[in-house]
Amino acid sequence: MISNRHIRWNRLYRRAFHRLAVVGLLLAGAVFSPVLHAQSPRTETTTGQPSAPARQTLRILNWRYYIDFDDDLPEDLPAEERSPTLRDFAEKFNCDIEYHEFDDFEDMSRKFSAIPGFHDIMMLSCTHTTSLVETGWLLTIPPEKIPNAVYLDTAVRYPPSDPSGTHLIPYLNDYMGILYRNDKIRLDSLSWNQFFDPPAEWAGHMALMDYGPDMFASTLIAGGVKEVDKATREQIQQAQARIEHLAKNFFPVLADSPEDMMVADEAIWIAPVYASNAAQVLRDNPQLSFFLPSGGTDYYHDYMVIHRETQHPDLAIAFLNYLLEPDVMGRISAYVNGDAPSAAARAIRNRLDPPLVPSATDANGAPLPGMQVRYTFEPLYELLWVQAVADLQD
Repeated sequence: MISNRHIRWNRLYRRAFHRLAVVGLLLAGAVFSPVLHAQSPRTETTTGQPSAPARQTLRILNWRYYIDFDDDLPEDLPAEERSPTLRDFAEKFNCDIEYHEFDDFEDMSRKFSAIPGFHDIMMLSCTHTTSLVETGWLLTIPPEKIPNAVYLDTAVRYPPSDPSGTHLIPYLNDYMGILYRNDKIRLDSLSWNQFFDPPAEWAGHMALMDYGPDMFASTLIAGGVKEVDKATREQIQQAQARIEHLAKNFFPVLADSPEDMMVADEAIWIAPVYASNAAQVLRDNPQLSFFLPSGGTDYYHDYMVIHRETQHPDLAIAFLNYLLEPDVMGRISAYVNGDAPSAAARAIRNRLDPPLVPSATDANGAPLPGMQVRYTFEPLYELLWVQAVADLQD
């Protein structure tokens, strides 16, 4: 069994209005260097394999704890020394790796856009892909340079934000579900509609994830919206009113990591959490159970991208291709409790560490009915969220 000492990343933002301005600027392309806009995107690489005579350094930017680590090594060692995947790649390709981490989208935007091309590779959520592809920020990757893409599920290989599959390379999947105390609540199934219209006895025992876009998406799904990305003004207003009702009448607490709060505080009975984070706490807390909401939920694809100003395009592409090898992807997904977008990798992942949460896909890797993938980020949801839960803020 894989050791999982680290809690997987949180995609959550700090509660501050200035984050909206940062996100808005980034998605508008305003944070990019004028020189970057003036240059045409690099679309070709020089060779099939990295062959520069000088030893190259590949810089990677990823969510915190979103790659495999050797837990027998001291935690104060650099990540590139503790991760079997990073060590193996550096040895195989005779290169150095600098591995950097970020905690949220605001943190990522500062680091990845500060110096164009400083970070060669980044992992990002599907909710941010459309704008990034449209700005021309990303390297165009010739499909023949990624032969291991043959292992990927078709459902994630060609997303609407990148139908050619030349900018976004799938990394891992996740979804939003509901974690609850099985010694306090008896349920055979649970939907978002039930969560946002709870029984009276749940009052004072609920937690909400303090991240507006995900909470709004879940509320819209509870209201029967089939395409959250295309929600109408009326549907958004109804979702806001529903969140306000919950906040005023059921007194939920706000939490960046509700799963941690439920482990530490017996007063919290139920909360929305990411499936991968739920798997971490389910392992050692039998009083907790987890539902993939009936009727559908938010389903996430995380993608690997390369900055178009990278100085090492061949090496960067080779790294993406390496991560798609089934044994590598299977090992990473087992360590972080993620869902691999590859049947071959899932088989390895399940053998290394059988999953503790339900799969959101069928045997072919296609999302189950009701799974909704968002390829756009809506800053309005964050603003409306802050307004709706104002009375719950510290």
